[in-house]
Amino acid sequence: MDPAIIGLIGAGIGAGTTVAVTWLQSHYWAKRERARAVMEIALAHRREAFEYADLVSGKITIPPPAIHMHYHHRVMSLIEENKLTPEELLKLSEEQTALIKVMKTANRTN
Repeated sequence: MDPAIIGLIGAGIGAGTTVAVTWLQSHYWAKRERARAVMEIALAHRREAFEYADLVSGKITIPPPAIHMHYHHRVMSLIEENKLTPEELLKLSEEQTALIKVMKTANRTN
């Protein structure tokens, strides 16, 4: 085989590998940043819930951080997919209610 062709094939493989590695790095970096943003928003939301809990009369349940993170993760996903609708938010609210109910049941049995 001609050395020039071998050189071109090697250059093509090297360029393709560089593009693939760069894409993978940016993909996982974006995923990590998104997770960090979700966590920060969820924890801020939870802190606000504690701050305003005193203003509410009666018993109030503040879910654990994982449930707050789940909610904000789903909201961000809906926004990114351009699917944030009243119907989707209603489904998410029902999901959250079910998660909180499970949490309360688990806490009673422990």
